[in-house]
Amino acid sequence: MTQTFRFRFDKLIRDQMSVKMRKLGIDVMDRVMNTEEFQEKLKDKLHEEVTELCTAQTPEDVLEELADVYEVLLSIAKLHQFTAQEIENHAHHKRQEKGGFDARLYTDYVTIAANNPSLAYYKSRPDQYPEL
Repeated sequence: MTQTFRFRFDKLIRDQMSVKMRKLGIDVMDRVMNTEEFQEKLKDKLHEEVTELCTAQTPEDVLEELADVYEVLLSIAKLHQFTAQEIENHAHHKRQEKGGFDARLYTDYVTIAANNPSLAYYKSRPDQYPEL
């Protein structure tokens, strides 16, 4: 009898991956998730793919990880009944209103007067904007 090994996978995978693994003789235990779990696992997958993108070294690896991030984003959009075109239109609108990232601007800190109405926004988000 051949010895077998079991590995925890515990993650969302692309639709054809379990088929491909089975063709390689791998016994795959998978299931269809309900909408709530799927939504959570898509978020986990997005984190996974973004982390891989952040560590990609070559242009080919960057492209590979961008494609993975894009696929997850499309799945999240579809779950919320948005089309890729709607996302692109919204991104275009935001770019028109707020700009893109072409200027490579990085803000180290801001100083806000006590009577400025914007102060409440920053004070209400101390984890995001810690007071110096």
